[in-house]
Amino acid sequence: MDPTNGHRTGYLFHEALYQCVTPLHVGTGQDVGLVDLPVAREVTTAYPWMPGSGIRGSLRRCAEEHAAASEGGWQEGDVVRIFGTEEGDDPSAGCVAVVDAKLLLFPVRSSRGVFHWVTCPFVLDRYRRDLAFFCGDAAAGRVTVPPEPADDEYLGAGSEPLHLEEFPFRAGNGGWKWSAALDGVDPGRVVAVHDEVFAHFVRHATLVRTRNRLSTAKTVLEGHLFSVEAVPPEAVLYGFLGAHEERKEGDDAYPATTVRDRLRAVVADVPEGTLGHHVFGGDESVGLGLTRVHWQG
Repeated sequence: MDPTNGHRTGYLFHEALYQCVTPLHVGTGQDVGLVDLPVAREVTTAYPWMPGSGIRGSLRRCAEEHAAASEGGWQEGDVVRIFGTEEGDDPSAGCVAVVDAKLLLFPVRSSRGVFHWVTCPFVLDRYRRDLAFFCGDAAAGRVTVPPEPADDEYLGAGSEPLHLEEFPFRAGNGGWKWSAALDGVDPGRVVAVHDEVFAHFVRHATLVRTRNRLSTAKTVLEGHLFSVEAVPPEAVLYGFLGAHEERKEGDDAYPATTVRDRLRAVVADVPEGTLGHHVFGGDESVGLGLTRVHWQG
């Protein structure tokens, strides 16, 4: 993937795909309805999402570890030079831009193959438009947006009837198949459904766990019984990571390509790598938020 929009933003952008390994809880800090700690959702669509600020914080923590061990080209002082700081008398801007991660594929229980990943024309069209802006038309050209199926149809590999959760679907005639290459995602198990059907699944098929805090007598302490919502394992979100030339004068200022290489070493654990694992969101101590991150391109 060749980022081509540097002339518009000053950044070299690369796509990052976030695939949940364990349930992901990025919370909103307020209760809604029967769930005490819901996941963060877009205001307009109610799709789960990950704020770029949280992703950036996790990547910065990894960068600090790389710099302390002098790994991936990171050196002492690089974290402040690349991520910036608000501390001290001389705050400095960073040269990394982390775009919010949006939902792309959502796992739903199915009558064939245990589960299927679902998406919809609206999501795919938005994905294509975002790719075109951040990574260029060539990257966007690999995404095919299907015609919207009927609300009881699915588009994708296979021609047999399919149940998603308790809802029956028949195969549509759109001729669409998932074509994007992503490790761990079987193209034959990705289906496109009606926009409103997709919205129903992402609003009502998330995980909700009840947690509590016990006293020494093994009884629930008053006020310590609460529910936590999470995005299920196997869900896939997409976002973009940008690198800008270092914001200072001098011959030793890092160009955007150096910042990109440092960032890639953090995302993918090693220089020139394409896959890394990071923890996002809350409740890390109970195993939530472990995410497989694919550096695309």
